[in-house]
Order: sequence, then C-alpha cells, then structure tokens
Amino acid sequence: MHRLLAVTLTAFSFIFPALSHSQTTPVWFTLNAQEGQTVTATESITLRFGQVASTCAAHAAPGACTAGAGAPAPAEWTSAKTFTPAASATTVSIVIGKAAFGNVDPDPGVHKTVQVEEQATAQNITVNGQSVTVPAQSTSYACQLSQTPATIAFPNTNDGYQISSSVALTSNCKTTVTIDSVQDPVAPFSISGFQTPFTLAPGKTQSYTAVFSPTATGTATGSIHFASTVSSVQPLTVSLTGTGISATQGTLASSPTTLSFGNVTLNGTKSLTATITNSGSASVTVSAVTIAGTGFSLTTVKTPITLAVKQSVQVTVTFTPTTSSSATGTLTITSNASNKSLAVPLTGTGTASGTGTHSVALSWSDSGTGISGYNVYRSTVSGGSYSKINSAVVATTSYTDSTVTSGTTYYYVVTATAPSGAESAYSNQTSAKVP
Repeated sequence: MHRLLAVTLTAFSFIFPALSHSQTTPVWFTLNAQEGQTVTATESITLRFGQVASTCAAHAAPGACTAGAGAPAPAEWTSAKTFTPAASATTVSIVIGKAAFGNVDPDPGVHKTVQVEEQATAQNITVNGQSVTVPAQSTSYACQLSQTPATIAFPNTNDGYQISSSVALTSNCKTTVTIDSVQDPVAPFSISGFQTPFTLAPGKTQSYTAVFSPTATGTATGSIHFASTVSSVQPLTVSLTGTGISATQGTLASSPTTLSFGNVTLNGTKSLTATITNSGSASVTVSAVTIAGTGFSLTTVKTPITLAVKQSVQVTVTFTPTTSSSATGTLTITSNASNKSLAVPLTGTGTASGTGTHSVALSWSDSGTGISGYNVYRSTVSGGSYSKINSAVVATTSYTDSTVTSGTTYYYVVTATAPSGAESAYSNQTSAKVP
C-alpha cells in the first residue's frame, strides 16, 4: 500500500513541472532613441539593439536608401541583454550602440535604436534625461487599437520642407478607453492634433496629423506608441518612414514616353529611339541603361553618363520578333535623379511573312523652305501621344505605314525637319481605320 502510494507521488511530481511552466513570448516596446543616447533605469532592464522594419531595401550611409526603394526590409535586432544596477548603485545606464551589445551591429550603416522588453509592471526609465514609461505586458488583451493607415510612409520630400499625413486612430473596445500614454516620434517626425489623455468610445476614431520635416538627405525611420493604463487594451506602435532629398535635383523624362513598334515581320528588325532629357535643376548621372522583354535589344550605351540641365541623350531600341505574338518590354534608365528609375514601356507584334496585308498610304504637301525631310508620327488615340514610325528622315512628301493591325484606327501627324536637325510643330492630324 505504501509502495503504491510512493509510485503515484513520484509520477505526479515528474509531470507537474511540465504543466506548470509556460513559455511566454516577449513583448517589445520600441524607444524613439538614437545611437549615442543614454537609457537609464532604476531596476533591471532587458534591451535589444537594432532597427524596426523599413521600406528601404539597401543602405550605404546612415539612414540613406541607395537601392530598391519601396521594397520592405525586415526588422534586425541583437539578442536580448539584461542590464542590472551595480550593488552600490541605484540606477543602471546604457549608451545605445553596439558596444553595449557585445560589439554586434545587426545592420551596419543604418540608424538604430533599442527595444525594451515589457514586464509584468510598467517601467519608468529616462532617455537622455527625458522620462518614458514602458507599459506593462498584459497576458491577454480584451481589445486593441488600430490605425488607418497602419504605417505611415511619406513620399520623398525636399530638405527644408515638410509634408503631412492625416491619420485616424480607432478603438475596437466595447467600452470607452483612455489613451494616457503617447510616445512622440523624434525629429524629423512630429505629430499634432490631440492632447493626452484622450478617450476613445467604442468604434470611434481620433484623428491626428503626422509630419515629416527632413533637414538632410537620406531615409529616416521613427515610431509612435499609443497605450492605455488599462492592461486589457493592447498598445499600438506605428512605424514612420520618409526620405529627404536635395532641393536641387535633376529629373529625367523620355520622349516619346513609350516605344510602340507595331507589326514587324518575323526575324525582321525595327528600331526606335527614345530621347532622355534632364528637365530638372541640377545635373544627373545615369548609372545604368537596361532593357527587358523578349525580342527587344539595346544599342550599346556606355555608362555612366552625366546630363547637364536640359541636356539629352538618345537611346535606340531594336525589336526582332521570332514568334507570331505580341511582346512587351521595358527600357529602364537608372540614375541619381529625383525619379531614380525611369521606365519606358515597349510593345510590338511579330507577324509571319505575308500576313501583313494592310497598310496606310500617307501624302502631304508643304510649301515651306529650308526643309530637308519629314518625320511621321502615329498614335492609337486622337490627339496623341504620338510615336515616330519612320526609322530615317523621309525625303519625299509621302509615306506608307505597313506596320498596322487590322481593326485598329490610327492617327497621324507629320513634322518638317531642317538641315540643322530642328523640327517643326505637328501638322494637322489625319486618321485611318484599318479593315
């Protein structure tokens, strides 16, 4: 009897610890702090060093997005580390930086901050002397806060200027809640439109304004943290991103904006030229000219190319279809202009020999002097935009367009050219519907 009882108790004591220990997922509170600033706590504090998720895919200098802007990059953090006041001290201070985290830098070259692991009770700390309350971690939340938009991504903004975004904070709680803790973002971000504390009735919203005011070029990140002292309300952290750009930047534009090759006989070739112009207020360096799409090829373009203000460069694309089908592609100009990647759409259709039975015959008269030839432009929309369809200057006052598609209406205009290369304005438009 006693032996049976002992066995039962032994089995119970073996199982009991496994039932009583639960693994809780840490909840991290992001501080709006910068490297070099000091976090001070009056008790043990657990931190990790890194950056929040960003809309920048690659970084070369602190905060600067150098490639793939708009592609999301994940958050990067070191392992958690707990800092405890020394036996003879009442506080512990941590200078934000890799030195405090075993010289580990999770994402070199990017502005980073620290996150604080939330505890069962709220933590009162300071960041460079400014008081910050880290909310207590709730084991379960009855309701939560949400925001529209969920994250705030500002468009590129000139240094010295500012841009604002209207935002709406919403509560899905069944009772009115009080938002009494709002951690504002640091420069170059700011918020306005409310005073704390404020209340949110069920399903109601609190509107406010987020502002981006860059003072230097490069990508900046920040966050806003909303919380309630009611532990059943889940806090909300809102990410902010924005890129400051130089007020004096070049801007590239293509003429025409698209290259439409029309019908081209299989294994034949047709070439069209796009004129890329710097229409901005500063010089532009073109770092790459690339092409994508089956059947499209690019004449050799040596980069880098520097374009002064109003200066242009011509890029010639050739279409050589090998199948009887429609083809699309893209000519991409990569530069340090305000529009870093200029895309020129390409379209064309391969046709078997002898299938192109339709053509449009054009003729015109011109009584002007000093004319060396003509250019013929076409569009499928009345009034343009038009694309030049002759590969060389037309010496006569007639032209046959044999790259047409049945059932399509085309609109034509003609320009006259001078020996210097100067080109007149468009002629009156004429149209032709292909049977």
